[in-house]
Amino acid sequence: MNKIMTATFGLCLWATSVATLAAGPGEKVPSPEYGVPRAKASAGTCKGAKSGEERVGYVVSVGASWFGTNNTTIAFKEQPTSSTYTIESSGYFTNEDDGIVQLTALITALVTGSKTTLYCMGKSPATGRDSFSSVWFGDTSAP
Repeated sequence: MNKIMTATFGLCLWATSVATLAAGPGEKVPSPEYGVPRAKASAGTCKGAKSGEERVGYVVSVGASWFGTNNTTIAFKEQPTSSTYTIESSGYFTNEDDGIVQLTALITALVTGSKTTLYCMGKSPATGRDSFSSVWFGDTSAP
């Protein structure tokens, strides 16, 4: 049984390596052709925004731990054809229910290419960064 498990595990590792080598970098890898950040990672469009201000644009990348924490961080463009984007940090964490729901909404916005409204919360007490707390699909005012 151990030999079968070892062989199966080895085959899986080999197949993963081959698949990784065969895969291209993908169309949304940051590059001069796709777009480069217009500011450092801590300076997004919610940077310096007062609590309650909204930003409208498009989610172009989602990462769960770019700052080394378990809060969601996104790349955000104001226009889909823009070559620049900003890095935005969520005020929620992915180990909490609100953070999981928000991560799901952000991935949906990324996959569908929907216009998205971020609700800036000012400086997050949990992360210490200027963050967003809510996400809506479309160009909409917060309720």
